[in-house]
Amino acid sequence: MWKYFKQCADRLGSAIGTLRVMCIMGKQVLAHPSGTGTSSMHDHNRCSPCRKSRKINRYDGRAESPPGIDVLTLLQKGTKTGNRRRIIDQATPAGFNQNDCEEYFLKPFLATNLAFNCSKNRAFRRVFKYIRPGVEILCPTTLTRHLKPLGKSTVDDSRTFLPAVGEISLAADTWTLPNKLAFLAIVADWISDSWHMEEVLIGLEEIRGSHTGANMAGIINDVLARYGIQDRILGFTNDSASNN
Repeated sequence: MWKYFKQCADRLGSAIGTLRVMCIMGKQVLAHPSGTGTSSMHDHNRCSPCRKSRKINRYDGRAESPPGIDVLTLLQKGTKTGNRRRIIDQATPAGFNQNDCEEYFLKPFLATNLAFNCSKNRAFRRVFKYIRPGVEILCPTTLTRHLKPLGKSTVDDSRTFLPAVGEISLAADTWTLPNKLAFLAIVADWISDSWHMEEVLIGLEEIRGSHTGANMAGIINDVLARYGIQDRILGFTNDSASNN
């Protein structure tokens, strides 16, 4: 059944962080089976629109899940973009420190796209208490509070990662989540002195208001100003949407 669904979470409102599941083909969001069981998933999977959509698209449930990719591999290898790798690839300090633990506790949530609300799960917390009985486990609200300074430090790291001189190319794309929130992702690419292609995500910005070209141009300009690279752009790549 899970090959037809993927996990997601509420982004707004009093239920923020609550786990849900979303149909891969139809994008319908359902209650997570951890609280209600899989009956609603089976019912949705048998409904006529869902079956018709799978038939039209010849979807067998394998396309969304590349073989051989697991959480351990993701934690070890990171992703293509350098800033997430810098979140993951850090040496583990010797000894235990609660402040360090809180930082390390947050980063796996980001590396694996895990909902912050999972930190309240009893089984999840039991593992940490078993490993170290006196550890203080962060709640979703505290994780969110820790996220802002981590985001700022990641931007600072990305700023130092960008080349000090030379031209940089940009690529951008937008997408809208099932809950109607829209984002604009901006990636910077360049050739290093050793002739390797480098890339880093420099912006993942929420689009507020209309998705006009002028609005998105303003967002991109703000991101470039944040990194001080407005006058170093070699080229810009995006899709063929009319507002571009």
